[in-house]
Amino acid sequence: MTLDGRTLRAGDVVYRFRAGPDDVVTASYDGGAVLSGTLVGRLRDGVLRWSSAEERVDGSAATGSGAEPVEELADGRVRIGELEELDGQRWIRTRVAYTSGSLAACRAFYGELLGLTETGGFIDHDGYDGAFFALPGGGQLELTAGGPLPLPATGDDLLVLYLPTPDDVQDAARVLRVAGAEQVTAENPYWDRWGATFLDPDGRRVVVAAVPL
Repeated sequence: MTLDGRTLRAGDVVYRFRAGPDDVVTASYDGGAVLSGTLVGRLRDGVLRWSSAEERVDGSAATGSGAEPVEELADGRVRIGELEELDGQRWIRTRVAYTSGSLAACRAFYGELLGLTETGGFIDHDGYDGAFFALPGGGQLELTAGGPLPLPATGDDLLVLYLPTPDDVQDAARVLRVAGAEQVTAENPYWDRWGATFLDPDGRRVVVAAVPL
């Protein structure tokens, strides 16, 4: 039995598992009170021994460790302590892909100004160049250049990046304004109450917002 590609849930928190060599198991998780978490362990003799570290929505952090038996259910799903595998297809990764007319400027915007971690990229892949950025809570943002120019978007087509508090939003917005990023009024007033909306170098809207109380 393998945990590779399986998605399990405990309450509002969703865990996405991957398996590697030497019985190593990793998982990213988020949801509910957890903004982002990572679990690392080994699955041997039907028992997962693990340790974890997480950042919570309220700004606090926590670590943990333990050992839980991995139980295979009658329908083929698995249970690990309070975690139970979700029904349906086992999605293992999410990526939002944008075409870019100004890849270098966008890499600076998302990487240097917004502080997203660039996790890789490629050069001249069938005529395309690209860069990957890790998104909070799991998933990736992909920017590519070499194909069609970006299509016009509506004012409600948004990438939303959440911060713990309104003060954090003000700090992030100040950094963006000082760097020359253009701030715009949100089409939906909700985003002006909870955050600030900026245009990236391709004209797409990015919202930095506080997690609603």
